[in-house]
Amino acid sequence: MLDDDRESELEIEAIHNEEGYRMVRQLLADQYNLGNNEPNIQVYNVDLRGNRSLTLRHIQHNRKPINEKAQDVLKHVYRLWGFPVRLESVTPDGEVTAMYQCPVANT
Repeated sequence: MLDDDRESELEIEAIHNEEGYRMVRQLLADQYNLGNNEPNIQVYNVDLRGNRSLTLRHIQHNRKPINEKAQDVLKHVYRLWGFPVRLESVTPDGEVTAMYQCPVANT
């Protein structure tokens, strides 16, 4: 079954042969893989010579955005790091789709 968030209908295919059956089993097993369910957040940059800011990057999996509570979690990272912290959510293509920072900049 192909469940694409950009399509209004589901597509069911590949259930009529051994290869298709194996693919369905693999997709069902992937639901239990923690790597597919937890956000991929990595240290992207640290400004050691300037203001010591820390930049983290969330790499989206299947175009899934980061949780709205990211700003709350970033406050804890800021408390631990002690210097400005930024979190960028990016697509696999490198496009930044959301950005959070702490302390929050005045606009």
